[in-house]
Amino acid sequence: MIIVMCPDATDEAVAEVTDVLADAELEAQVTRDETQPVVMAGSGASPDIVARLVALDPVARVVRTDGPGRLVSKAYSSKSTVIDVSSAAWRQPLG
Repeated sequence: MIIVMCPDATDEAVAEVTDVLADAELEAQVTRDETQPVVMAGSGASPDIVARLVALDPVARVVRTDGPGRLVSKAYSSKSTVIDVSSAAWRQPLG
């Protein structure tokens, strides 16, 4: 499960989410990018836990991750990822 927090979520708000997950015996991993915190947890959360998370103000959305990885990543972000492999670093001789 991926819990996307609001951009202005405080450390206390993130701790509240991780506490809900701990109550459900789910391990949480928090990452912070330049825009907002994201909390990742294992799959298997009950509908009650998901409802508790969704009801928290600092939670922007909850994405269930009970499917194959590629489908889950599209549920999190519908934008495609483009990787530029034409840079000069790729043209360096090996060895």
